[in-house]
Amino acid sequence: MPDVSTFFASLPGRIDKEGIKDEFCTLQFNISGDPNGNWHLVLDKGEASVHPGEAVNPTVTVAMEAQDFFSLLEGKLSGQAAFLTGKLRVQGDMGVAMRLNSILSLG
Repeated sequence: MPDVSTFFASLPGRIDKEGIKDEFCTLQFNISGDPNGNWHLVLDKGEASVHPGEAVNPTVTVAMEAQDFFSLLEGKLSGQAAFLTGKLRVQGDMGVAMRLNSILSLG
């Protein structure tokens, strides 16, 4: 399984800046299991930055087990199926949550 911290460290460089040019939000990711950790992604009109730990007031919070998180990223698990089966837990602005796939370009 890939390393969660490596994924988040590389995330800002992999996001399509044109695709997030109208986004202004903070996405909190709480990954449990092994490996685990918390990171937040800040999108500010075309710029993306990742920070370790928890955001003060995230727009959306996503919680998943590491194994399910990477299955989602690899396209082996759909976001809809993960949400409906409780593998993906989301709190906050559901409009932003519904755009996560396109924001992260998860295909």
